[in-house]
Amino acid sequence: MKAFLTFFTLLLFSGQTIYAKEYIVGVEHLDYLPQYGFDSNKRYDGLGIEVLRQFSKSNDDIDFKFTPYPIKRLHQNLLLDEIDFKYPDSVHWNMSAKKKYDVIYSDNLVPYTDGILVLPKNNGRSYSDKFRVGIPLGFTPVALLNSSSNYKLQVIKKMKISELIKLANLGRVDGIYINIDVGLHRLNQLGKSGTLVFDNNLPHINDYYQLSTINHQGIINKLNQFIRSHPHLLSKLQAKYGIKPIK
Repeated sequence: MKAFLTFFTLLLFSGQTIYAKEYIVGVEHLDYLPQYGFDSNKRYDGLGIEVLRQFSKSNDDIDFKFTPYPIKRLHQNLLLDEIDFKYPDSVHWNMSAKKKYDVIYSDNLVPYTDGILVLPKNNGRSYSDKFRVGIPLGFTPVALLNSSSNYKLQVIKKMKISELIKLANLGRVDGIYINIDVGLHRLNQLGKSGTLVFDNNLPHINDYYQLSTINHQGIINKLNQFIRSHPHLLSKLQAKYGIKPIK
């Protein structure tokens, strides 16, 4: 399958006919707002998606189409050249699987913190035996796997974040490994704000989401320039979506 699907949208600019090429941006089929996911109108949205939409709108020859896939399939689709771009991605993800491929990454786009939400009474607790952690299906608890802690890790995977929150509130897992902004947002949606809190004493990661591609170095260069030339865009959108900058 060819890496991109093309259609032409007729635009008039400066008396010339300009054609916008459609590029498929593979995204995760996951409710992971405010970072990314489907809003109440079933539109794929979120902080990173809006950054990419604004970039696309600023270029008459680029039209991004966001197509959701299961997480594992999304990764394969990029490497098999079945999509043009993947978001989110990171130079630190799936490194062994990418060794044989020349994956191109954008500059840092959107900050994130992956960590563990626990019951307030367990905040700051140490674990010496085992640690039961719930994670979204398809995710890897990188911070925990890279930790030097001595406890035995027991991973429980669920498709829905609401299911993970329920397990944590019932004490059936010691915590859930998740993007902290996403977890707190979901708790608020469920009317359970404050029932779980971020334990920053446990392993966690502060990093950035990136856009990746196999074939489109030129568009990545344009995106990097767009980000540099709009220094206040990210902070404005972070405020809109309630995401705190990484310090």
